[in-house]
Amino acid sequence: MGKKRVYHVQVRTTFAEAWRYNIYMLCGESDAEGKSLNVVPVQSKVASVGDNLRVAPAGTERAREIEATLEAEQTVEVFVYVVPHTLPTNSEPEQTAPFKMRIKVTSDGEEIYNTVHPVNQWSGDSIALKFPPK
Repeated sequence: MGKKRVYHVQVRTTFAEAWRYNIYMLCGESDAEGKSLNVVPVQSKVASVGDNLRVAPAGTERAREIEATLEAEQTVEVFVYVVPHTLPTNSEPEQTAPFKMRIKVTSDGEEIYNTVHPVNQWSGDSIALKFPPK
């Protein structure tokens, strides 16, 4: 068996209307055959899908962030789901351009991934990442 490494995954956005989205993340380790060895689920849920809130709930921060840490010696997979529960009130394309969500991954403190992903304001997004063992 190889040495286990500590992976830290951070998902963050400072989009002013990020409160309109629930953010779910699954981080897991899988072996060479694709069998799941362990999974770390994390979520930041604001409301149920379809609630169509008029304003952000009290106490909701502008910056939304979720993080997970796991130990793995095999392949690490990260799945991020951004699900709108309240759709934009403006239908003008220039007012509903994709917003930015940054995903950072470190392995034993070394940054191995740092990318900004555009997220569609109407449909949200699903992002899948895979990191082979080192």
